[in-house]
Amino acid sequence: MFAELRLNNQGIIKLVTGGLKNAPDLKEVKSVFETPVSAQIDGGHHSGMVVVAKAVDIALEKASKTGISVVGASGYASATGALGYWATRISEKGFVSVVMSQCSGKY
Repeated sequence: MFAELRLNNQGIIKLVTGGLKNAPDLKEVKSVFETPVSAQIDGGHHSGMVVVAKAVDIALEKASKTGISVVGASGYASATGALGYWATRISEKGFVSVVMSQCSGKY
């Protein structure tokens, strides 16, 4: 809805056309590396939106404790949705963010 309300036709259309179908080889979303201020998560081939939501939650938790965080995510199977949504979530908690994405579009 965030994208649709901003005239970016990528949100609802993906739901109704199968653009967000599950990958056939789903695994658990898991952390593969962590420090007090950073983390790297493996998305287990889940939808990019599911994986980035987890990454943002981790980033906010770490930044709330330390004042800064860097979280990377890989292994997701579709687009992450509107990056502005994730940046907005972070800014609403009082933090500045840089949110970037690259997706293979394999699934």
